[in-house]
Amino acid sequence: MRVNRRKGPDFLVKVLTTTSVIGWLLILLALIFVFYSQPEMDTGIVRFHGIEIRDYWLTGWLTMATIFMFVSSIFSVIAWFFHRKRSKRRDDLPGALVFTLALLSFIGVAVLLRLLGQ
Repeated sequence: MRVNRRKGPDFLVKVLTTTSVIGWLLILLALIFVFYSQPEMDTGIVRFHGIEIRDYWLTGWLTMATIFMFVSSIFSVIAWFFHRKRSKRRDDLPGALVFTLALLSFIGVAVLLRLLGQ
């Protein structure tokens, strides 16, 4: 009979999970900030009633979204580092979610910096 000697996830697995979750939450928060900072939509009903709309980006909100994306990219690098330390085989590739998190974070920072530069 085999004895189960595992006691649950070790410290590195907990750090990897925590940094990944924080990174994804920061991306979600950044997307919410971008949504609310974009110019308002000009529709026929708005024009019919003569309602004034905002036709510019809110730079304060975009700055916060950029900061969230940058912090998310830092968390993704930390998660990737801990995934590499935790990998048992040399040819293990980083997990798909960690890679996706890093890719989205870096693309998001680049796009938001471009929006802020306009």
